[in-house]
Amino acid sequence: MAISGHVNALQQALKHATEQEATWREHALAMDIQSLVTSRKNELVKGKERREFLGRFDTVESKLRGEALTGEKLKEIRRELDELEGKVSGAGADVAARFSLARTTADQQYAARLVEEVKASSSSENPRLVLVRAQVAEDEIKTLLDRSINGKNAELQAIYMPLYEQAVGETDRLATSIFSGGEADKLAWIDCLSGAQVANWNPSDVKGFSHRIEGGTLLLNGPDADAGRTAVISIGDREQWRNFMADMEFTIERGGFEIYYRLGRSANANTPGFIFRADGDKPNVQTERSYRVVATFLGSEYNLRFDNAPDIPNYQETLTWRKTRKGGIGLFVPPGARIKFTRFQVRELR
Repeated sequence: MAISGHVNALQQALKHATEQEATWREHALAMDIQSLVTSRKNELVKGKERREFLGRFDTVESKLRGEALTGEKLKEIRRELDELEGKVSGAGADVAARFSLARTTADQQYAARLVEEVKASSSSENPRLVLVRAQVAEDEIKTLLDRSINGKNAELQAIYMPLYEQAVGETDRLATSIFSGGEADKLAWIDCLSGAQVANWNPSDVKGFSHRIEGGTLLLNGPDADAGRTAVISIGDREQWRNFMADMEFTIERGGFEIYYRLGRSANANTPGFIFRADGDKPNVQTERSYRVVATFLGSEYNLRFDNAPDIPNYQETLTWRKTRKGGIGLFVPPGARIKFTRFQVRELR
């Protein structure tokens, strides 16, 4: 009632000022009066915006208290909270505390519901569609987990870590069940050294580094010795490959290179990869020798097979949930290296 009375008083004052404008416009205090009128108009606008915000927020809070909220309904609630977030700061400390609680509650319920819905999927559903839902759940929870880690919020980390592990387990289970056996063989290969894919290679700008694709062959020349850093060239950054096979054939003419799979913005200890070194300390390949390597990523399983080098043992690793789960493929080329790829094709398992 008090708020309504204050609003009415402001409206009456503005109405009176407008009606009498011809009288005060020539007054010595006209500028002060105009400033006061503008201030009161702004106050009315802000008051209206605050009431509209509180009305919408009350509705969202009411929805959040509902029973049996589905993942889709919680997604909608979170979207509404996103739209309201920019107006929280002007609503007061008590409202800000309510909003923070609503945001945390919606996020936690959403993450838990996504995992529950994937687990509850019927065996009669299309497994590929269920896999897509599982991957969405994995990505959404990963975002929440990363936010809690960056914010150093141990309480939220304790909530999201087990949920993320469960989501990863579900995507692993589904991907393995779909693509084990001969199902993967039905999918087409993407030739990264011909056609439209040639333009999708993303090289870093490092002094002396160059790459050239001619006649289905990729030639890499490492940076100058004084460049001070390794060059990177990647592909699949836009596609963000998750489950895939990468079939490559290369010859190292000088030096070596590192390859990283599921590469994000940069490689780190959680990025799966392999080092091919033809010189220096403990070389594992030879110069001027062709190597055919097939890498397979299926869920948490990472396998590297050498098809034409029986002297090199195949590599196998079960990746922890902390490892990156999707991304491009990056070649890290050190100064002075020279490498030739005559095959580079990817089969995405989706």
